[in-house]
Amino acid sequence: MTNKEFLDNCLCLDIETSGSETIYDLGAVRGDVTFERKGRFNLQSSLQELDSLAQPDENMLILAGPGSGKTRVVAHRAAYLLRVKRVPSRSILILCFNRNAANTLRRRLFDLVGPDAKGVTVQTYHGLAMRLTGASFSERAERRKVNTADFQTVIPDAVRLLNGEVELTGLEKDELRERLLAGYRYILVDEYQDIDNDQYQLISAIAGRTLSDPDSKLALLAVGDDDQNIYTFRGANVEFIRRFQVDYQAKTHYLVENYRSSAHIIAAANSLIAQNRDRMKTENPIRINKGQRHSEVSPA
Repeated sequence: MTNKEFLDNCLCLDIETSGSETIYDLGAVRGDVTFERKGRFNLQSSLQELDSLAQPDENMLILAGPGSGKTRVVAHRAAYLLRVKRVPSRSILILCFNRNAANTLRRRLFDLVGPDAKGVTVQTYHGLAMRLTGASFSERAERRKVNTADFQTVIPDAVRLLNGEVELTGLEKDELRERLLAGYRYILVDEYQDIDNDQYQLISAIAGRTLSDPDSKLALLAVGDDDQNIYTFRGANVEFIRRFQVDYQAKTHYLVENYRSSAHIIAAANSLIAQNRDRMKTENPIRINKGQRHSEVSPA
């Protein structure tokens, strides 16, 4: 399938070609459809398409509201990298908050691109850390020797390896990092507002945030909602998403059309959340999807 065929037949975008420049008509959305392997698919709005089709080597933060299709954007971003930019599937790493989210993303990505999705790494933070460190809790679990400390140390252990703080015979610091990352070039992070300090440090180490060599850095796209930080009890800190733009010299896009709730619910939620301080979407309130708004009956 050519790039044009993918964009036209799969993402449902209208395409014009002018010389060597390809122009994507992001407003040409032909209705919302579900992820179906045999059918066509597209994002729910031109804003989602814009976020998915942004330059792949740019760091980007997508500040999204509830019901705006955050996970959908992550899946389509990966599909765009695979089918349009033709990046190897092994170069894409997707990090999710929990195993259920990881399974959902694997399924959605497979529905979009089929077997190509199998080479994409979709992991939880602990799952990736275990892969990087070579840790396995399965045997210890059978012997009932797994304790809380095992899970508390596996992510910091992976960070130390990536940062070259652990000496391994015969391997230089840079060589160890390259072997551990195994060719990853693109990181996609879902629900960035829910990360804690260990997860923040892991993303930072993988992305090469503190490295001086730009060729050693990975491109990072994060999706999150600073208004939905509900995991402070386990160490999640909304401050990490607030400083993402500075940390990664990232561009910020807003995804604020809600596809889940009525106009009255959205208005009430906006009124309530507006009382919070230090919000990142102050100038970008949540709004109802245009198609849904037109379908609602205005009150008499």
